[in-house]
Amino acid sequence: MYRGTETFCLRSPLSGTARYSVHTGSASFTLDIHGLPPKTGVGMDWINNPVRGYLVGAFTTNAAGSYVGTAQTFRPGEARAIAIKFQRSDGTGLPGIGKPCHE
Repeated sequence: MYRGTETFCLRSPLSGTARYSVHTGSASFTLDIHGLPPKTGVGMDWINNPVRGYLVGAFTTNAAGSYVGTAQTFRPGEARAIAIKFQRSDGTGLPGIGKPCHE
């Protein structure tokens, strides 16, 4: 389990941040995301490297296409991520990506 804390800055067409952190052995994502489709189930993919990514959490956007709060988290990141991506609940990718804010 990656036990670090990482804040991802979202890139166009999205805006906002996604913050990954681990407290007492549990991973969580605190989100402030805008620009996704309204009232949509969204999965978050943790991207370890150019060929490996996996679903780590999910949330549902509001009528404005935003989500502010803590996402449901299924599993922690295995290693430091190079990005996070988003997909619909059927697995269809969504535009926009989150990169570590320090880049």
